Amino acid sequence: MVMFIKKNFGIVLMVGFLYSPYLLAQELKINQKIDIEEYIKSNEGLRLKPYTDHKGHISVGYGRNLQDVGITKQMATDMLREDLEGCKRSLLKYYPWYLDRGHRVQVVMLDMCYGLGFNGLSKFKNMLKALHSEDYFTAAVELLNSDYADDLPKRSDKNALMLLEERQLLKTKNIEAY
Repeated sequence: MVMFIKKNFGIVLMVGFLYSPYLLAQELKINQKIDIEEYIKSNEGLRLKPYTDHKGHISVGYGRNLQDVGITKQMATDMLREDLEGCKRSLLKYYPWYLDRGHRVQVVMLDMCYGLGFNGLSKFKNMLKALHSEDYFTAAVELLNSDYADDLPKRSDKNALMLLEERQLLKTKNIEAY
């Protein structure tokens, strides 16, 4: 004798009165250990860009509710590090000379790549040309003469100052070389 309990999404759940508990467990795989992480991944699905879930919450990844839960400091640090590695790869590919520049120049280039995206940084053609030729004064002027400087005055001032410090370090290094 078989009794129907519930039918949802094409799945029929039945209790068989003639089944032994062992056979029922075998058929339903009750004793099989379920990997909870894989189970939730399969239920949620992976979305690598923010989306609005069924309740109207902004979510990302495997259903992470960004509005209510947010992210941890460690997650933010991990994302920053991953994004910086992407910036480094892009800079090495398109501006391999950047590694031959002083630390401050590298920091400014990475900061701008991170903040503006690689495509945003690459629009600073005159600044990049000046950095390539180690003309840090012109690079700082080009940086400050931009929409970037208007939009982010503190950040752009700090970056321009870093370039001018690198210029001073380069001058000092050249004087010591005599």
